Amino acid sequence: MPSYDTLKLLNFLTAFNDIRYETLMNKIQPERMDSVKQTTPFHILTLTDADGKISTIKTFHKPNDDGTFDMFGNPYPYDRDRLYGFINDDRDFVLIQFYVFDKVLRPLSYFRPEYE
Repeated sequence: MPSYDTLKLLNFLTAFNDIRYETLMNKIQPERMDSVKQTTPFHILTLTDADGKISTIKTFHKPNDDGTFDMFGNPYPYDRDRLYGFINDDRDFVLIQFYVFDKVLRPLSYFRPEYE
């Protein structure tokens, strides 16, 4: 039976209590939203609450609009701080921060004890 770091698992589960987006972007050009929607999602998170309500968020890479470069002078292909997302059955287009969502995007290996 696999063992898990229970403190990491508890922190992961409580992180879902306060997940928020930065900006609602429903008023941008519909063509821009459609072009994002046509790309492959970076993540798809589906949560079922205690009452059986299902919520899904699809995240998508956001282009590097601010022109940041790596240490070799190459532009990053995507924004390193933010992602696009679709929530509420894809009705709402939002801007989200990696800083907020990284807490709930942990790989399974993160929860394994460091010393087994």
